[in-house]
Amino acid sequence: MPIRYMAAFILMVSAGALLAQGYSGFPETRMREGRPDNENVFVPDEMYTQNRVVLRTTEIMTSGRGMQISGTILTDFDADTVPGGDTKTPRGQLSDINVTIELFYYDLVMQRDLTTNRAKTPKIDPKDEGRPVAGQTVTVKPKQSLAGFGMANFQLPVMNKPLAPGLYRLIARVRFKSQSNDLQQAFKYMSDWYGARADVDPETLLPIFEPVTGNSKLHDEVYRTLMDTVGQVKGESLIWIGEIWKNGVLELVPPESGTDRKPANYAIWSHHAVIAEQVAAYEVQLDTVDETVDAALAQKMKVDGATPELIERWKREAEQEKARIRRDYPALIEKSGGRLIKEEMTLLSTSKTSIMTVMDQVLNFHEYLIYRYWVLTDGLLHYKYHSVNVPGYNAWEAVTKQDERLSTTLRLAALEKQKEAPGGLKARWDERTERFKFNPPEVTQAAFEFLKTREETAEWDADKFVEKKNGKVALKLDAAKKPNWIAYREDFIVDFHKESEKLLETVTTTGVYSTQVWPAVLSAARDARDDTIRLTFAWEHLIRTDEQLMAHTSEEVMEEWKRTPTLEGIDLAPYYTKGTAQPGTVKIRFDANCDTVRRTIGLVDFSVAYRRAIEAETDKKNLPGKRPPSAPTSE
Repeated sequence: MPIRYMAAFILMVSAGALLAQGYSGFPETRMREGRPDNENVFVPDEMYTQNRVVLRTTEIMTSGRGMQISGTILTDFDADTVPGGDTKTPRGQLSDINVTIELFYYDLVMQRDLTTNRAKTPKIDPKDEGRPVAGQTVTVKPKQSLAGFGMANFQLPVMNKPLAPGLYRLIARVRFKSQSNDLQQAFKYMSDWYGARADVDPETLLPIFEPVTGNSKLHDEVYRTLMDTVGQVKGESLIWIGEIWKNGVLELVPPESGTDRKPANYAIWSHHAVIAEQVAAYEVQLDTVDETVDAALAQKMKVDGATPELIERWKREAEQEKARIRRDYPALIEKSGGRLIKEEMTLLSTSKTSIMTVMDQVLNFHEYLIYRYWVLTDGLLHYKYHSVNVPGYNAWEAVTKQDERLSTTLRLAALEKQKEAPGGLKARWDERTERFKFNPPEVTQAAFEFLKTREETAEWDADKFVEKKNGKVALKLDAAKKPNWIAYREDFIVDFHKESEKLLETVTTTGVYSTQVWPAVLSAARDARDDTIRLTFAWEHLIRTDEQLMAHTSEEVMEEWKRTPTLEGIDLAPYYTKGTAQPGTVKIRFDANCDTVRRTIGLVDFSVAYRRAIEAETDKKNLPGKRPPSAPTSE
């Protein structure tokens, strides 16, 4: 049965809620799709792979400071037509097949609906299984049985940390070619798996269907397609994890236990929920067919200029639509295992609220991470990078033009000009304050500190880093003559590394959780941080190895750098070994990494929501990105 993701996100079923009402799992009555005698609903396929392995139950439990996922599976591999003389191929429900249970994590980014101010239902590519959660896999064999189907219990390994808030996919999978040769042969003789091939009668031009198992050549062909092209069958549950870890306390709150003060913090969407949602839709349309079709017809008839002939045609079409629904929908319901029982209806209706609650919790967690990345990329990294780039460029220009006072002269002239402008320096800072008012305070602070240092202080003027020696301006390298470039570089690295690590810790989720949220984003942010440090070496290398300036060889410079392999516990090798690149090359790489972070986390969309909240005069404590109880650090 096809999975309709958008609808399914709204109708998720918690294992806890089901069990609380005596629910024992996916009902065996819905295991095999019905094949009703209705050619409008049931057109034979060549093979039937639906519901061959199903996650019957999925349960989540705590284990100390960690958690564990367990449950049961049902399988339907009934080799019921093995030839009589074949004593090697196994028969009946195959109990030796290997079923692999795996947990995957989606690197999705939740977004806020600016109309409702709640989480948007994310769009998930059904072909994207997600990223495997390390260590979360187990293989079982369906040695038990239930109503003629194979059954097995499973337990994934215990996680010593909880799952991070987000969306996970639990998959039970049977890979055909990973089975024994005898089992692979048995797959050919599972009669319920094979249907019929459609063709057209050349005389009547009507469709005809040839049973696959009635033609040995066709049977071989479809069997090979099953093994070589299809290759596997799987069943799955989607697991939403919310604020299960709150300020250092791990607690699971299932939907049926959730309240306004203590809301549900996880939900499981099972295959049962998918089928139940579809059946419920069929039932509603069938049971309200007259009201629904008549209402649609009434709307049509309000159209100005509708002729009597057109109205009569619409009435005929409405009656035909009623007849079609009454004819086909009972068969569609039968195909999925019959009408829903009262408990299924109740579970579906109560799950709508709980899943949205959990999604809101994930949204808050994601927005906190987005906010921290915003501060990191557009605040700390951006302005610290230019805190290296400005003095580096000033030093390079001073040596190139043989004028150690050049940057000082230019800076003071620009500063004096601004002082004499209308409003003076205050006007410029007032304009900047207005321009930055929709940014996080941390970004504004980083920007203002950088701008004030660059424009109004001599801290990055070239004469701090160059000297005139023997009538020639060169980079100051004598450690005894402070300030100098080496002292600046070392002080910068120590301070910046410590500051950046502190901020990177706020987006590193593996300190608390078993999964890293958006690992590619974290990697890009770290690379941008490293490029900022490499820039301190790149400017020095550029100036010292220029034949017209200082004429040192690259090897000489590298040997000097190697004499200081560490700095207050920081391994410098990853930085100076790549410090021979041109500053422009480092800048391209730095910008690309920062852009990867911004694009992946949807920073533009988040900044719009942040701005709108400020414009709505939202209390600062309630702005998007505030620290949730599930935050990975205690900052």
